[in-house]
Amino acid sequence: MKKTTLLILLFIGTSSFAQQLFLETGKTASSFDFKNSQGSNLENLQAVSNSYVSVGFNTPISSKNLDLFISLVYNSYGAIGSDDALNNYYEWNTDYLGLNIGLNYNVFKINKFDFYLKAGASVEFIVQGTQTINNQVFNIVNVEEFDNPAIFLRGGAGISYPIAQNCSLYFQYVYGKSLALKDSNNSGSSELKIKSNMVGLGLITNL
Repeated sequence: MKKTTLLILLFIGTSSFAQQLFLETGKTASSFDFKNSQGSNLENLQAVSNSYVSVGFNTPISSKNLDLFISLVYNSYGAIGSDDALNNYYEWNTDYLGLNIGLNYNVFKINKFDFYLKAGASVEFIVQGTQTINNQVFNIVNVEEFDNPAIFLRGGAGISYPIAQNCSLYFQYVYGKSLALKDSNNSGSSELKIKSNMVGLGLITNL
């Protein structure tokens, strides 16, 4: 709760520099890359699709084609898999709240369509999460790898189109991958990485 409050206060404190506000929602296709303490990957993990929502602001820096963006994002990640040898079934469902920061670069414009590239990073904290093994469900908040903040590196591209004098609609794709989330309570070297493909639709308003 303290981490969530800190993220929100930090976002509010920096929003006074905003030139544009945006609201975005879409789908996240996520997958887990898990390596156990013996260095072996957990095979047969499949991606799952969830939703996300983001609110933030843009402000120009140094160039009319380059914008800084900061946003709060509520994202859901998960994966499913099975172990044929032991006849086990696995499923993870997690919700994260995070602070996202990065740059948008307007590459070119065709008629009223603006094409841009984006790159950034986010720090995210788990809000709720469960792990299912066969018929048993476990709460994974504050345990194992999920107890640590997830740091993501992201990159993508998008297109925007003005729908009113001070308002534009945009569509974008962003790929992200977390740094290794390690189990600090384990003497081994097990680690987890989360990969995500985010496709979203958003609305930008000029201030």
